[in-house]
Amino acid sequence: MKNLLVTLIPVFALISLAADQPIALSGCTDFDRDGICNDEDNCILDTNANQLDSDGDGYGDVCDVCPEDPDNDIDHDGICGNVDTCPNLWNPDQLQQIGPDENCEPSEWVGPFIRGDSQGDFHIQIGDAVLILNWLFQGIPEPTCVAAADASADGRVDISDPIWILAWLFMGGAPPPEPSECGISENPGDITLGCESWFCIQ
Repeated sequence: MKNLLVTLIPVFALISLAADQPIALSGCTDFDRDGICNDEDNCILDTNANQLDSDGDGYGDVCDVCPEDPDNDIDHDGICGNVDTCPNLWNPDQLQQIGPDENCEPSEWVGPFIRGDSQGDFHIQIGDAVLILNWLFQGIPEPTCVAAADASADGRVDISDPIWILAWLFMGGAPPPEPSECGISENPGDITLGCESWFCIQ
């Protein structure tokens, strides 16, 4: 009898586990128990039997951060594109507006970025100086945030900028001017140079 119980215990355990699994009417796994199988459900953890997906991005409205914005806040400023004054520009203050030419450029500031971080990886290192040199003299594509490459903050990018970075890193020179952490700049030179990177988010 003891051996029979030992044999049956794993069977009972499997039956119990199986009973706890959310099963749709079709017999497949259905985590949110809305009658739609997980592999077909556009919100597997939120009940939405109607599968409403207003913006057609593959995420149901009940679990979509921006249910009416198929790009789901592409500029990461916390404002969904369908109500954002500049959907492709990081502008949480919403002070910028799309102009007659359909462009949306900041008039008061540019960024966010870290000055000297031309690679956009949140660190200022020798690679940033190398990238600037390769852009200036080897013809590689310009950095996604040109203002960040202006390490000296003089409104232009030239040989002095990688020298500034290297002197600071290895010779005790002055650090690049603000912003030294992820931030925006009201410097007219930075605004002119521009910054189209969205990786540095305040």
